Amino acid sequence: MPSVSITHRKKLNTIRALLSELGFIEKHNTDMTAWAVLALQDDKKRNTKAGSGSLAKGATIRDILDYCRECGTGYAENTRESLRKYSVKYLVHAGMLISNPDDPSRPTNSAKTNYILHPEFHAILKSKGSTKKTLIEKWQKNSGQAKPHEWRRDKSLIVQFNYKKLKIHPSKHNLLEKCAIEIFLPTLCGKFEVLYFSDTDDKSLYVSKKLEKFLGAKFDVHKKIPDIVVYSEGIKSLFFIEAVASSGEIDYLRKDEIDRVFPIQRGIQRRYVSMFLNRKDFRKFSDSIAQETEAWIVEEPPHVVDISTL
Repeated sequence: MPSVSITHRKKLNTIRALLSELGFIEKHNTDMTAWAVLALQDDKKRNTKAGSGSLAKGATIRDILDYCRECGTGYAENTRESLRKYSVKYLVHAGMLISNPDDPSRPTNSAKTNYILHPEFHAILKSKGSTKKTLIEKWQKNSGQAKPHEWRRDKSLIVQFNYKKLKIHPSKHNLLEKCAIEIFLPTLCGKFEVLYFSDTDDKSLYVSKKLEKFLGAKFDVHKKIPDIVVYSEGIKSLFFIEAVASSGEIDYLRKDEIDRVFPIQRGIQRRYVSMFLNRKDFRKFSDSIAQETEAWIVEEPPHVVDISTL
């Protein structure tokens, strides 16, 4: 754990205690998450990547990380992706942060994507005594903010592979992954072995020891590994599957990232798959999906689309 001042440690602990009280997912209630909240309270004038004039008026992931490092955290450059995936993303989901307040239509993968504290959450952070208690109770009673936490505790969806039975919550993303494992892969390649399977709450829910053979290195949670990685010995194929619920299709950049993470191996075919629930979802991304990849569509035939033919 990075060494920080006593003052900062006290602030971080206070934020984490508040997040727990508001029902934030404990697994993601980390120092890094608390740092994000602390950074977005900073209203001092400064040059930001977001061009807002202060962190409190809008901060990118880069801005937040710079603040953390200025405060002595010693976070490495590659911490930026972890900050986004495991802290900021969940704060947005919990309604505590607002993304792109200056331009809600901005794509989430834009370098200008920035965040501010939700006004009601900010009010709780600034308040004290009985006022704070009242605001916390109001937040807790707000069904719109309480539902996401209850929903994530629901682990009623079950997926089975490699003689394992995993319980995951029934999100659209996870449903797509279940269909990939239990419907598409058995049809397309018969026997197969899952090397990696991620859940929206846990990016390393299942990691096979054999994954490192294809990575050519030790597993690192910070690497940009696709949602599912599967190897079929029968057809000598390695499948890289992304479940596209709202974003995350395999475009040219994503394909290049995968190739850098997984070195090319002679004699093994590589199949890059963007998976969608229906053709309507597919159409939203059809122009950006990379050539020499494929799309799997659950609800409408043809279920497998070769992008090179479009």
